[in-house]
Amino acid sequence: MNPPTPTLTASLAPGEHALSLRWSFANTTEEPLYVCVRANIGNQLLAAPYTYLGEADGVLVATFRWLPVPPNIDVPSVDIPFYRKLEAGQAADEACELPIPIRELHPYGNRKYPEQSIAVPVSKVAFSVEYFLARDALFARETPHDPVLLHAKSERAAFREQLLPLERPVNVLKRTDRFFRYSKAELTLPERPENPLSQGRPRSV
Repeated sequence: MNPPTPTLTASLAPGEHALSLRWSFANTTEEPLYVCVRANIGNQLLAAPYTYLGEADGVLVATFRWLPVPPNIDVPSVDIPFYRKLEAGQAADEACELPIPIRELHPYGNRKYPEQSIAVPVSKVAFSVEYFLARDALFARETPHDPVLLHAKSERAAFREQLLPLERPVNVLKRTDRFFRYSKAELTLPERPENPLSQGRPRSV
């Protein structure tokens, strides 16, 4: 018999000015885990996930996860998203809004949105959440933002994803600047060896 795995349930409700996302992640395993619950851009805690147009037409990717640094891009530091520790049987219930039109945002894009963009209608949202077992964490560090939010990392991360249809299409402002859109294959990029966050002694919380 396969061991139990966590469950993700999510729903979307389009409004006049924003897309409301509600989601719940339940730790149905028998041991503690870390689940990504907040994004991080420029050391700013964000309730909304990273968003960008997907490989398939009409699909918006919305994800809470550690994103690897894109190739051929130099950054002064790696932005680590925020995780919450869930004991066995616990759940994280979250909600956020994505203003319409939706923008493409992740840590390694230009902070200033391009003046020229292309309105692209999407009818589906591929929503995903990263998690990993606490025993597989390379590190888990407290942050000054919130006592229950942690910076964490694992080389054995897993994901839960749901493809959510929209009642009616919404527009995404497709960036026309140098903006990296991850494919599923590119989300398995190896960590750069000079990444300072991969060095030092791990500490679990």
